[in-house]
Amino acid sequence: MVGCIRPIRVTYRASDSDCGDLIEPASIGYSPTQGTLEVEFKHGAVYRYLHVPGEVFEAFMAAESKGTFFNHAVKDCYLHQRVTR
Repeated sequence: MVGCIRPIRVTYRASDSDCGDLIEPASIGYSPTQGTLEVEFKHGAVYRYLHVPGEVFEAFMAAESKGTFFNHAVKDCYLHQRVTR
């Protein structure tokens, strides 16, 4: 497991009224100094994605559908590890 990378700035939290399947992130955090993206899913799992460029994170935040963006531009595109559950 990679050492602690805190602080990661949480910049997105899904509201309770957000609809969607389990792939829709519940929260997204990013450490620009380390290029590390953490994504928490509604089912409780948290994954850490390494070497994610700032431009990808900014596009993620701007995406109308976080789940769709995640599936096409993050999932399986970056080295990652499960952090919890």
